[in-house]
Amino acid sequence: MEPRSLLEFIDDVQVQRLGLSYKFEEDINRALHRIVSTENFKDQTHKSLHETALFFRILRQHGFHVSQDVFKSFQDEEGKFKADVSEDVQGLLSLYEASYLAFEEEKLAKLDFNTIQSLNQKELQEMSRWWRDIGLASKLNFVRDRLMESFFWAMGILPEPQFANCRKKLTEIAKLVTVLDDIYDVYGTLDELELFTDAVERWDVNTINTLPDYMILCFLALYNTVNAIAYDIFKDRGVKCLPYLKKAFCDMLKCFLKEAKWSINKVIPSFNEYLENAWISSSGGIFLIYSFFLTCQDQDITEQTLHSLTNYHELMRSLCTIFRLSNDLGTSTDEIERGETTNSVLCYLHETGVSEENAREYLRTLIDKAWKNINKYLVMDSTFPKSYVQVAINLARIAQCTYQYGDGFGRPDNKSKSRIESLLVHPVPVNEA
Repeated sequence: MEPRSLLEFIDDVQVQRLGLSYKFEEDINRALHRIVSTENFKDQTHKSLHETALFFRILRQHGFHVSQDVFKSFQDEEGKFKADVSEDVQGLLSLYEASYLAFEEEKLAKLDFNTIQSLNQKELQEMSRWWRDIGLASKLNFVRDRLMESFFWAMGILPEPQFANCRKKLTEIAKLVTVLDDIYDVYGTLDELELFTDAVERWDVNTINTLPDYMILCFLALYNTVNAIAYDIFKDRGVKCLPYLKKAFCDMLKCFLKEAKWSINKVIPSFNEYLENAWISSSGGIFLIYSFFLTCQDQDITEQTLHSLTNYHELMRSLCTIFRLSNDLGTSTDEIERGETTNSVLCYLHETGVSEENAREYLRTLIDKAWKNINKYLVMDSTFPKSYVQVAINLARIAQCTYQYGDGFGRPDNKSKSRIESLLVHPVPVNEA
């Protein structure tokens, strides 16, 4: 067996990724010693980045000394990875995995971060062109322009380099969710919102002439974007997902509409009534459903998993609850000052008469409880594949990250801006310790 094939076999799901390497430890060590005795790892010029990174990672994992100099053929005179590396998705993924095996004094992890950052910057540039071309920002001057924050969310859910296309699609969805949220929260009248909700449920361009112009523009942007995502998934993999993608938006907008009615009529719902609506209005379900179809393998898309998606499996409900409560904890101060009635902090205050701090503490206990419920799906079987469970959990993580110091999405403070800039703008200095 060729060295590359042997290393890939060692790394295969049947061995390391199923946790069975201990059963074959002696065989693995013999195979690696044989590779080391026949391969010259100082000369990597004939190998791809994927193969070189695979050699580096597997050998270091098993205690062999391999210098990071094996990557020199992929670096320029300044020691940075060459520009064409960012086009090699398989190689980038292998490099990403290998960077975790770097030593303290080595630059590999920094170089890898900067290379991935360069890739993310290109994605963000594409998203900027898409957002400009779709025309919503120029035509709807009341909407928040939060492209950077939307892309940050997509990165939080799907950070790995192989998910570049998925990140871009999630960014598009995040931008549309933001526009819709502003229409339902700030701009639309109740009659207009009811018409728009009905139009999205019908999903028929022939029924939108009764909408005001700004809503027609928004509907067509949503209609075209969702249909395009469904088309790409069907074209590439033969999966018919449009009904599920459409339903995700219908469900969210119905909950947006209920909250708009509460707000317009100055109704403060009970805490439980609010939360039963709000975990869907958080938009978390949309991100979870779109992430599922964008990332899952065809064999993972079964009748059982589709039923779990459409009925919002317990895992999804817990994740969306963390999303909603984290959002409310971060935004409640401003919302209470504006006189809004649909926020979990205000609903709990109104229902129980406790102090605001006690209300906040209660929400934190609900978040902790939801996390404990989520954690069991890391170790027990569920209808969802483990790879998707990890992606889904990232939604709750990025929510808590975004709203840790306040409204890090709608009104990002310096800490929130610094996080985004360190991830997307400022490269890590390679020559500093």
